[in-house]
Amino acid sequence: MKTILRPEVPANKEVDVGCGFALGSVFIRWSSGDTLHMREFDPAEAAKIHRVLMGERIDACPKDGSKDALVISWHELPHGTEEWRFGIVNGETFFTLNADQALALAWGLEGACAAALYWAPPGKRHHVWVLSSKRMLTGDSAENGSGQLGGCERVFSTKEKAFDSLREFMRILVNEAEPNSSVDVDGVIDTILGSASVNETVWHYDGTKQSFEVTLNKVEVEA
Repeated sequence: MKTILRPEVPANKEVDVGCGFALGSVFIRWSSGDTLHMREFDPAEAAKIHRVLMGERIDACPKDGSKDALVISWHELPHGTEEWRFGIVNGETFFTLNADQALALAWGLEGACAAALYWAPPGKRHHVWVLSSKRMLTGDSAENGSGQLGGCERVFSTKEKAFDSLREFMRILVNEAEPNSSVDVDGVIDTILGSASVNETVWHYDGTKQSFEVTLNKVEVEA
């Protein structure tokens, strides 16, 4: 997921932001060029970040064992816009997120926390099912350079639970792809699902503003 470094030096410098997990830990990473930064959190501390991203809290200072205390905070900007800032308390801001980017990262953290807490008896392999999305600008929206907007992931214990959440997962993607509020979102989702072949786990849609691809993958987890 691409965002903008604040303060903007050099101007409009892009930062790639994402998250991941290991057994018992959740990671947030951001990179610009060849420089990669990463912070490791206990899932309970990562949940504090998730609460801010979802609007339950204005700010939080999750602990990660570093000497530099981190803060993620919500800010209301002019013209009714919002942004979320991730940085050091009373210091540098590493990156900012707009509302869509904050929601995407929140979804990623939700899946990462669930996967980090999952435990299986030593030596035994189990599986989880991961819903992933990728978004691209299309048409006139790509005039300033077409590029991937990022995506999000959600992790489920069974394939059935993943399919049960598929419509909800696609709903915000369709809303972002079709800026016209008169579009029948449920009808679009019905068309996307209806055009897929039996047992297919990849879905595509080309909208007025954005296109997206949703995939469902079976991932092996070994303790």
